[in-house]
Amino acid sequence: MSGCASQRLAHHPWCRELATFANSVGVDEARSVTFETVWGSTKVTPYMAFGNLCLHHDYAPGKRFCDYLIRNTSTEFADINFRQTPACLSGSPLRTKNIVRYRRLEAEAYASGGLGIPDDIRVELSLAHNPDHDSFELTISATRYAD
Repeated sequence: MSGCASQRLAHHPWCRELATFANSVGVDEARSVTFETVWGSTKVTPYMAFGNLCLHHDYAPGKRFCDYLIRNTSTEFADINFRQTPACLSGSPLRTKNIVRYRRLEAEAYASGGLGIPDDIRVELSLAHNPDHDSFELTISATRYAD
């Protein structure tokens, strides 16, 4: 059954975009994107209902990934965005159930390889609450190591 799930994940847009971003990184190079989401008014944005922004550090493949994240991911539920990347890296189904909802979560994870990503690339993931903006920041980094 996991083989079927892995095949479905290989075609999932998030996994394809993640692989495109990770595979763009050169040897001994590290690149990252940070996707920030805000749901509801905050002390910084008291009149805003929701919003998001993505930092790509002027790296074209990072900008492409950011464009995807802004157009195709959840602003309200940052934990859904967080679960996408480990699913791609492990080959586990994306809907590894929406039973858990995180109110305040800080997490870090990393893996080498994954669906469409060779073993010489390490993908790191962190989700943290930004108290200054009362937002969640999802940072996805990729580093390619020399063989």
